[in-house]
Amino acid sequence: EMLRSFMPIYAKSFTAMSGHFGVDMQIAAPIVSYMLVASFGLLFGANVVSRFGVRRVFGASVIVSAVSLFGLAVSGSLAEVVIWRSVGALGYAFATLACYAFIVRTSQATGSNTKALAIFVFAVTAACVIGAPLGGMIYDWFGVSVTFWFAAFVSLASWGLFRKIPEPLDAGNTTSTSENLRMSELLLLLNNRPMFSAIMCAVLPGKLFMGGLLFYVTPLLLAKFQFSQWL
Repeated sequence: EMLRSFMPIYAKSFTAMSGHFGVDMQIAAPIVSYMLVASFGLLFGANVVSRFGVRRVFGASVIVSAVSLFGLAVSGSLAEVVIWRSVGALGYAFATLACYAFIVRTSQATGSNTKALAIFVFAVTAACVIGAPLGGMIYDWFGVSVTFWFAAFVSLASWGLFRKIPEPLDAGNTTSTSENLRMSELLLLLNNRPMFSAIMCAVLPGKLFMGGLLFYVTPLLLAKFQFSQWL
């Protein structure tokens, strides 16, 4: 989340006036690739969590996220930025699924699924609210490279906390297929009219608003009018 407030500005520094794609499309490329890879990772990453266990997948996601941030810090072209953002999206998807699996497995015995998920959503929402301005302030103070290095440090520090949590008892069961998502099941879900309506009328507009306005247009407008994190 620390990258949200300046990623379009960072991508703009690599854009070329000539080429097959316009400047707007080039700036949007890292955002589009991130959301696309994260979406598919969330859809089909449950197989990975079911096979290798929560702690292993979360640890791998931390490494993947940190590597992507290191790569962004030394990127020299827009193509490299797109690639490393896609790698980071995969780490995000696996980490999210690992957390969901941990919450579901550990709260089933006590019947507190709703409370546990509410706490998780609250924590993620708080990180979203705090992360973007914090990343923007570090970007204003120390520059883009330091921001990426600091974000990588935060990512690695999360593993130091998560590794102390015991593995759920049924984690890493390679014979379980209850969490595996098949394409037929996905199509069956989309054929459900109420669910499809909710996706098209609520989820999709919300994602377009978030990705198009908040993550893309707003940082560029603030930079155009020479606003910093302090104004």
